[in-house]
Amino acid sequence: MTVDQLIKSFSTKPAPKEAHVAMVAFLRGAAPAEVERFVARALASVPAGGTFFDAALSHIDEDAYARLLPLALQGLRAPVRQDACESLIAYASLQQPQALRPYLTQLFALDPNGRSYYANWPWRGALPEDMAFLARQLAQSEQEQRHKAWLCLLQTRQPQALALAARSTAQAGLRHPLESYLLEVGYAAVDRPLYAEACSHLIFPAGHCGGAQPAWSPRALHPTWTLPTEGAALQFGGAGSAACGLCGGTLHHLLTLPTTRVFSGAPDAGAGAAAVDLNADADAGIALETCLSCLGWEADTLHFKHGADGRPRALDSGAAKPEFVAEPLRETPCRLAPTPARWQWQDWALSNNRENLHRVGGHPTWIQSAQFPACRDCGATMRFILQLDSDLPDGDGGEWSWGSGGIAYAFACAPCRNTAYLWQCT
Repeated sequence: MTVDQLIKSFSTKPAPKEAHVAMVAFLRGAAPAEVERFVARALASVPAGGTFFDAALSHIDEDAYARLLPLALQGLRAPVRQDACESLIAYASLQQPQALRPYLTQLFALDPNGRSYYANWPWRGALPEDMAFLARQLAQSEQEQRHKAWLCLLQTRQPQALALAARSTAQAGLRHPLESYLLEVGYAAVDRPLYAEACSHLIFPAGHCGGAQPAWSPRALHPTWTLPTEGAALQFGGAGSAACGLCGGTLHHLLTLPTTRVFSGAPDAGAGAAAVDLNADADAGIALETCLSCLGWEADTLHFKHGADGRPRALDSGAAKPEFVAEPLRETPCRLAPTPARWQWQDWALSNNRENLHRVGGHPTWIQSAQFPACRDCGATMRFILQLDSDLPDGDGGEWSWGSGGIAYAFACAPCRNTAYLWQCT
């Protein structure tokens, strides 16, 4: 189909299945400039947007956001809010937040995406000189305006903005302790990030993840599934090397990573720490293992300590008898792909099952509220190191899901050489 034919197909509600199949073919073969033309036409002709529109935004050039955003702001000023315009703002907040910087004060007033959890994400692209505007909003009489400005300060993750937020809790009218808000943006304190900016995606062999996919929504279409990799192959899945402290069963191996990717040194190592060498092989690495039979069912979080050989020892104890004894995840080689800036930020809901959310480092892609466990030994809040999405094949031919299709998260405490695991779902 041509761009005009696609636009006409999606102008019908509901759009026929054939339109979505044609959209996949279009995204596979169209040049980024042609996809941009489709997005611009859709903003004007299909203002309600939809999954077809959201999917197209991952296939335009990065600098296309700067050309499309004026159209979105024009639509936001229309008498009736246009969902497609709000979607463009939301996805720009993830893929190209710096493109939103010239419009931050306008967006603050227009408030696209309203009370959604991503309403303040445009401020991720702010620079230190943009803080003066938010500081002025904190002095306004309207409580809601002050609270929004305070939340925007947190989204910048700029040191001076976090410090200002910590000094301005009274103006913000917080309903919860400051610490809970800091955790949502990945900080234990204003000077202690809980994630490393260095991020890599796990790239599996073609067809390994997701099983059979419908023709109108193939997961492998998204660019994050085919990022260029570096370094040697890593072994994923299979049986673990130790026993679960709750059920006594053999642990399930997830991934063995270089020690520097798991225990990055001091617990207060900055989020801007330099990326580690993906080819590092000076040690045996840290075996990330957990019990799929018990995690999330017999205990919300499982804790482990790692010896000099990198193997885990369970810190939990009990006599659990899991209702379902899980098979190991299917063994396969995988590789790490250094994550481009465009995909550093991802969101579980907005990815809508399209994106590769198997990641090492970066900010966790929460499904619920932030949930960083405390180290079993020292009590410090542990740092995020890894997340795995659902639909991973297991050893008995099925597909593993974390609850109802959620994400599992791994954390580490470097001084104690401890790891912990939990998962979230809807």
